[in-house]
Amino acid sequence: MCLFNDCPHPATLPSMKCTFHKGRGKCRMPDCHNQVYARKLCVRHGGKKICLRPHCTAHARGNAFCLKHGGVAKRRTCEVDGCVKLAHANHKCVAHGGGRYCKSPGCSFHARFAGLCLQCNSDLTPLDLRNHVMLPLDDVDFSILQVLAKEFTPNACKIGKPHRRGMLGLNMVEA
Repeated sequence: MCLFNDCPHPATLPSMKCTFHKGRGKCRMPDCHNQVYARKLCVRHGGKKICLRPHCTAHARGNAFCLKHGGVAKRRTCEVDGCVKLAHANHKCVAHGGGRYCKSPGCSFHARFAGLCLQCNSDLTPLDLRNHVMLPLDDVDFSILQVLAKEFTPNACKIGKPHRRGMLGLNMVEA
């Protein structure tokens, strides 16, 4: 097995590390099998700096203190002069070319999921339910919809009408 804590993968000889951990260092403390964070130490043994405020054990962020005691979480901003938006790819905001673009050939839209834009990824396009045919509901289904409608929109279901409006604004025929 791999020498790192809780790693279930088999070790590749001669390194005693699995293929995932093969390029990662082990903490220099004896009998510690954690992965190195910084200065050849894991987080537990000092790889991360601790807040300088007395009796605080939180990790320092941005300077010598944790966020609670005045530390600064550094957020990268766009490298274009005068722009204060957060940077994404290439140290630029989306407006200045820092976003990822759709991988589909000939498409110039921004990628939203799995490297594709909304138009090229048919799984992400919203369904048009306005012309959707609804099957008749049995009493249990309608009772559930009544309870939900009362929770979210008071007086949404009115009993005694031939057609009832559902939660999505669709006409549902009574069974």
